[in-house]
Amino acid sequence: LVPPSRLAEAFALLRARGYQAAFPRWVLTERMMRNSIETALWRADGEMRYDVELHWGLLWDPPHAKESMEALWAEAREEAFLGAPVYALGSEWQALFLLIHAARHNWQGLKWLVDLHQLRVLGAVDWDAVAAEASRRGWEKLVRWGLSLCHVLLGTPLPSGVSLELPRPQPKIFPVPPDRLSPWDNTRLALQLAPGPAQKLRLIASRLLVPTASECALWPLPPSLAFFYYPLRPFGVAYRAGRSLLQGAFQG
Repeated sequence: LVPPSRLAEAFALLRARGYQAAFPRWVLTERMMRNSIETALWRADGEMRYDVELHWGLLWDPPHAKESMEALWAEAREEAFLGAPVYALGSEWQALFLLIHAARHNWQGLKWLVDLHQLRVLGAVDWDAVAAEASRRGWEKLVRWGLSLCHVLLGTPLPSGVSLELPRPQPKIFPVPPDRLSPWDNTRLALQLAPGPAQKLRLIASRLLVPTASECALWPLPPSLAFFYYPLRPFGVAYRAGRSLLQGAFQG
């Protein structure tokens, strides 16, 4: 996780160390990244492949995206990890990050739920502060859903003021085999969190019309032709939707 203002710098540093990406650095503009908060890079070393996910946001296009990232980094502190200087999130933002990240992956990552359980039982987090921050951002449901799943799966005590509420549709959680995630799961989650009809329509329009790095990987174009990615975006959405349906049909 890096500050959005340092995304291009972090991307360039990874590329300089032999990591590859599906698109060139010029794609990392605010307009092209509006629908994106992460990208994957990889490095091959013989038969081994090393993957790195570069993150610069928490949720796609939330109403308070810029303010939430500014608040997160304002509370981060400098530490050392294995001798390397790093930033560590404040405990409340660490909990929110885990809650949001687990939700974005449909709560299929057992490790994130275990981490949340540990934060809760060790008493390392002010959950009233978490609830207040979530309320300011419109993330109350994410807090209730994540902690409720921890409670059902791990017996995690619910903080005072947090009621038991499981997400709908309820995801399969360990030890049941996980659901196969579709590319639309995050859009469905974003629509559930959108505060009103206007925000939902804005979100749908953005998903359909604003290009992302995936179009740049699918159809590599030079920077001078970048405007073509806007009319190509609906075709990219249709392509990924068709591929997802075919994969689901064959796996079913």
